[in-house]
Amino acid sequence: VVIGVTLRAFTSVLSPYVPIHTVLTLDNFYYIFSFEAYRRSIVNTLLIATIGSILATALVALIALIAQRSRMPGRKWLEAMALFPRGVPGMLTGIGAFYAVVLLPFLGSLRNTIWILVIVFIIRFIPAGYGAVTPTLMQVSKDLDRAARTVGADWWGSSTRIVLPLMKPALVTCFAIVFVHMVKEYASAVFLFAPGGEVLGTTMLTFWVQGDVGPTAALALIQILIVTVFVLAVRKLMKVNFHG
Repeated sequence: VVIGVTLRAFTSVLSPYVPIHTVLTLDNFYYIFSFEAYRRSIVNTLLIATIGSILATALVALIALIAQRSRMPGRKWLEAMALFPRGVPGMLTGIGAFYAVVLLPFLGSLRNTIWILVIVFIIRFIPAGYGAVTPTLMQVSKDLDRAARTVGADWWGSSTRIVLPLMKPALVTCFAIVFVHMVKEYASAVFLFAPGGEVLGTTMLTFWVQGDVGPTAALALIQILIVTVFVLAVRKLMKVNFHG
């Protein structure tokens, strides 16, 4: 699939009846980078994925600590709510967010901005991050928490000073998985993006509907390169192997 996308991105037409060397071109990439809206979709995707994955990782860590390592009332319901978006289609999430920003006055300032996409993407992919963090947290013995309590640490102190440092590999994995999901997400953004708030997925969908297969393949290749470089950088710099 990647080979086919690459060939189509660098050709004006891809056909078994036409020699590839006669149709090689960079026009698809020139076309993308010659229009601000298409360049902006790349920048917006990187911005949303970076900010969203950082916030999602922090939120997932807090939810996991409350659900697994506290005695707060309602903690099991909190875990259920964290996993609930896994069963909701992305398009339905986007429609719900659309009506929320239209009908609720206090959300009006988020309309037609990338921040509504950040919020919706976080909601969409909290289950993926939670699934990466919880198994590691469950392997950290609760005896460490009890030992911290014996020397005067409260729940927050034992969680931030003992448990979270031990969860660093899982948190990096959570960040990476959520980032990759956000880079390729489009279903929940279809009903929410506006001029100035385009992302890679919606731009590719627009190209595809118009029949512009070449620019679609070029953007898909850019998306693949972003994910590949990010994954290699995380594995190299953080020395963390992750799966998912």
